[in-house]
Formats: sequence, structure tokens, C-alpha cells
Amino acid sequence: MNTTNPSSPMADSNSANYVEISIPDERVKRWRVLVNWLLAIPHWLYVIVLGVVSFVLWILLVMVVLFTGKIPQFYYRFLFGLTRYVNKVWGYSSFYFQEYPSFRFMLDDPVDTDDYSIRTHFYTKPDKVTRWRVFRPILAIPHYILSYFLDIASFALGIAAALYALVTRRYPDPLRNIQEVLATYSLRVNVYAGMVGDKYPRLG
Repeated sequence: MNTTNPSSPMADSNSANYVEISIPDERVKRWRVLVNWLLAIPHWLYVIVLGVVSFVLWILLVMVVLFTGKIPQFYYRFLFGLTRYVNKVWGYSSFYFQEYPSFRFMLDDPVDTDDYSIRTHFYTKPDKVTRWRVFRPILAIPHYILSYFLDIASFALGIAAALYALVTRRYPDPLRNIQEVLATYSLRVNVYAGMVGDKYPRLG
């Protein structure tokens, strides 16, 4: 399976945090288009549990940043691992790859080296930060509004890709490129709002 995509429009020197999607060359099995999202339901339930844990950790992180001006490395690694896990579940649900994702959740490193067709790369950050970062979620509100509409567009594109794959047994590469860009934008917004990214994301 081809799991790298050197020509990814997001993988350049100016893009520290990005999602990389590679569609395997083999044909898509039609039954996967219909049932992968059903098979992924246990994973999505696990994602909900991890989301609650993530919210509690974020509240604790706000207190830590306010009092110490530092972000523990544990939080970085938890964010890396959680984001990659969610993206892999999403990738399986979208039939980007055939291997059923593992339920194993790891405290991960910045560079994604897993053998999957979807990879999530991060930029390593220092532990010392300014205390005003706790207001990042407020500054990110315009992005969350835009993300709401982009998520709807991404869902519609997923349906279009499924219909195309049912007929041709291929995943449409142009739609893969668009989904890659949308996933990268969402990643950068969450990294910024989560206080671990330095650069304010561009709108659009």
C-alpha cells in the first residue's frame, strides 16, 4: 500500500501542522463503501469518551498556563495521539484504507510514522508560553463559524465520493485533495485554539 504523498499541497516548509491523505492504487471494494462507517461506530464511541477526557485536560491546562506560563509536554503528546486517532477513524469511515484501526491510544510524537493512508503531522513546541493564550478559543470563534459550514461541505463531498466509488470502484482524487485541505484547516484551528500553535490560522 502506498502510504506517502510527497506531492501533498499541505506538506511544505511553511506548513508545520498538516494532514496528509494517500489513496491506495487498488480498487475500492464496494461493500466497504457501504459498511465501513458502520464498522467504525465502536471507534466513534471511544472518540466521545476521549473527547470528554480531552476537555477535562484542557480545563486543567488553562489553570496550569495561568499560574505557571508553561504547557506540560504530556498535553502535547496527548493532543498528538488523540488527533491522529480521530483522523484514522475518520479515514477508515471514509474508506481511505482497508485496515481496521486499532483501539490503542498512544501519547504520540510530532511526526506521524504509522503505516496508514492518512497521517497527521505536528510542529514541536516549547513548554514555556505567554499566559494570554488562554483566550485563544475566543479569538478562534470566526474560524469555528467557518468550520461549521466547511464540515457540512466535507460531509457532502464524502457522500459524492461514496457514490463515485460505488460506480467506478475508485476514490476521486480531486475530492481527496479537497478533503486534505479541509482536514488541515480544521487541524490548524484546533491547534491554535488548544494553545499549542503559535500562528493564527488564515480564514479560508
